[in-house]
Amino acid sequence: MSNNKIFLISLMVFSLFFCISVVGAVSATDLGNNTTLNTTAPTASVNYHSGYYNTTKNVKLSMNIAGNIYYTLNGSTPTNKSTLYIKPITITSTTTLKYVAVDLVGNKSPVYTQTYTIDTIPPKVSATAPTNNYVHTSLSSPITIKFSEKIVSGVNYSKIYVKNVTSGKTVTITKTITGNILTIKDHFNRINKDKYLVYIPAGAVKDLAGNVLAKAYKFNFVTGPSVKVYSGHGVSFNYPVNWEVESYPQDGCELLLVSDMYSASQEALSLQIDIVPNPADMSDQEAFDSFVSSPQPSGYKKISKSTLTLNGNKAYENTYTINDKSVYNQIMEDQEIYLIKNHKLYILDFIAPYKTFSNEKGTFDILLNGFKIQ
Repeated sequence: MSNNKIFLISLMVFSLFFCISVVGAVSATDLGNNTTLNTTAPTASVNYHSGYYNTTKNVKLSMNIAGNIYYTLNGSTPTNKSTLYIKPITITSTTTLKYVAVDLVGNKSPVYTQTYTIDTIPPKVSATAPTNNYVHTSLSSPITIKFSEKIVSGVNYSKIYVKNVTSGKTVTITKTITGNILTIKDHFNRINKDKYLVYIPAGAVKDLAGNVLAKAYKFNFVTGPSVKVYSGHGVSFNYPVNWEVESYPQDGCELLLVSDMYSASQEALSLQIDIVPNPADMSDQEAFDSFVSSPQPSGYKKISKSTLTLNGNKAYENTYTINDKSVYNQIMEDQEIYLIKNHKLYILDFIAPYKTFSNEKGTFDILLNGFKIQ
């Protein structure tokens, strides 16, 4: 046998044993005829698995034997032509990472998928029921707080409370979280016409990435009767369910009187709506100015004035005290709101005893909050 042939055979044997010892890709029981190839698929591992995170993550990949890892960040299936993994992958935003390990003889691992949701924005309250300062909350309905995203309890979850502001007592409650909704239930019925405070401290809840509620949130409500809806004469509004609405046509105008039909007091709340067509020879503004500038009856004293938006329209508000003993046995307070639309002047008038006006104003707010011109 020539020296060249002996050299070539020696080189082949050396190469084969090198693969066996270093790669583990080939095992041979008989180098002549009984060579067994290793077809075992490699495996890969990762230091961060799918989940919600509130900071940038450096993802490290590794495999159980020598080889290469290929990956994609756009959700496509990786191949040996995809990006070769050579250093940690920085994840700064929501990303789907897919990767595959390939050993030195071409065996491939399964394709692995990790989805990272990077969220650095803390949750916020987006809505409540009842709404802040709502004045006719049910005595038994649950309180719900809707957040901007899904939440779980935080370190201050136990410090959420509901307080009866009128009595000064904290209410016994139970709390549950479903998705992005926090629900609070009282153990006992609330007290009618009492004011309540709901307090949610910072850190009471957090989102799935661990961002906590940054600022405390609180809102108030007052309990009261349920409401129903009146619709007619070109307007609609809410009013207490145990009240009534009566209509009185007068010289082309329409007067709607909203009152508690079961009250025995002659000085109970008075709530009425006047609908007055503008004179044909006047513009809307001229008719409005003429009405506002007309003198008030004897005993009326203006104590405030302001503007507001009602049903998408600019409205004007004047508040008076009434000291007319020929009509009332006590000083009354009168809140009047005026607006013009559809060539008609709408006057919303609320009168209650001066001493209790602020407590009773919630009834007027029910009408104002739901008032619409059709």
